[in-house]
Amino acid sequence: MIHGYNLSSDLAALKLFTKFWGSSSTIEPDECTFSCVVEACFKTENVQAGRQIHGIIIKSGFALNDYVCRSLVHGYAKFGVLTDSYAFFDDKMGIVCWGALISALVDQGHTMAAIRFFSRLKEDGQYPDNVILSSFLNMYHIS
Repeated sequence: MIHGYNLSSDLAALKLFTKFWGSSSTIEPDECTFSCVVEACFKTENVQAGRQIHGIIIKSGFALNDYVCRSLVHGYAKFGVLTDSYAFFDDKMGIVCWGALISALVDQGHTMAAIRFFSRLKEDGQYPDNVILSSFLNMYHIS
């Protein structure tokens, strides 16, 4: 339902989420709900609301979900506050989240940080996917 509201009105999606999460509702948000709400926060340029939702995500145990993580990283990157992404980044993240962070770092011109996270990815025993490799090709093309 929140996804539908998000398509038509970001504010309506946020209001609906607040209504359900703030009440004694038995409906629990899932990764799709959190991804949509994070997207709505950043579309409305409300970084503070994004940070608050991020806190709820951590408490709810969805911080390690690849798609929720990707939404957070993209939102923080949009406003140039990637250091907020570092604060919750964990080596247990899946490849989608690694890719989102490395791609955002490259897009924002933080090449050294992108290289450090790429090294951490490899140290963690994961292998870069096409998104990550494409980001690195773009990084060297841009420089």
